[in-house]
Amino acid sequence: MTCVDVRVGKGHRWEGDGIGLGLDTVAESGLHTAFVGLGAHLGDGTPKDDVPREIGERNLPVKVFCVEDPDGPEVEADLARLRSTAPEVWVETHAGGPPIPRLLDLCEELGLGLVVDTLGLFRSPGGRRAPDRRLASFTRAIQVKGFDGTTHRHRPLDEHDLEPLYELYAAGCTAPWVTVESRAGALEDDARTLKRFLRSTVGARIAQSTEVPVQGQREGDTV
Repeated sequence: MTCVDVRVGKGHRWEGDGIGLGLDTVAESGLHTAFVGLGAHLGDGTPKDDVPREIGERNLPVKVFCVEDPDGPEVEADLARLRSTAPEVWVETHAGGPPIPRLLDLCEELGLGLVVDTLGLFRSPGGRRAPDRRLASFTRAIQVKGFDGTTHRHRPLDEHDLEPLYELYAAGCTAPWVTVESRAGALEDDARTLKRFLRSTVGARIAQSTEVPVQGQREGDTV
């Protein structure tokens, strides 16, 4: 594993001694933090804490969610507050968020990046068609997971779950970070499945990169 993504405010072990120390510990272990997840939703219009200064001091992008209808003035106000500290703001594809075409419009209008969560993509309106060049162009990181297509329950990762990953890179995605979220008690197997898939398929399609970094994370028990 060469990178991790972490989430603030969920009681994970990495931030037990403080956000700054936790991020430094990750870096000292030889891992790169691809992005730091926040609980904020762009456009929900409710008071929120600012981005922790430790994130901005380390020049790390933040990942947030977005409300289903992001056309109110609250979106730009929320974004301005986030950008006062964070160098980049990325939005996750997530159930309850905007339809994918609207989310892409928002990225173009406001200069946002995307974290493509494969389950969130599957559950978003417009997300089940094959990724195209526009989606690929805004993608900054990809988070894969094993899930049942009917119940959306998490299960161990298999190669069928990774088809959107292949399609994104085939469409021209250049995102350097691919992470795996495992809530099925199969973290090590999931990471091996992802690495094997990247080397045998995606790696052959990315002429400018010899390896796509991969992270293993289990929600609630991260680094």
